[in-house]
Amino acid sequence: MQKIHSHAYGYAHKVKPTLDLLGMEAAYEEILQIEQWTKNVGKKKEIKEIYKSLSSRVDSALAEIKKDFSL
Repeated sequence: MQKIHSHAYGYAHKVKPTLDLLGMEAAYEEILQIEQWTKNVGKKKEIKEIYKSLSSRVDSALAEIKKDFSL
């Protein structure tokens, strides 16, 4: 596995339980796609849109949590 793929897998694997715990189903599905991409050693362009979507979902969730808890 290439270096970028092993790093991506490590991060995806760490984040996956949190997304599941928070009930972020769409983001959870996207993280599964990223994990599969790392296993297939896919090309960057194949995963860019999924990463952008996942990043946007996580950013939105963080903003909502900060707002809800006045952080």
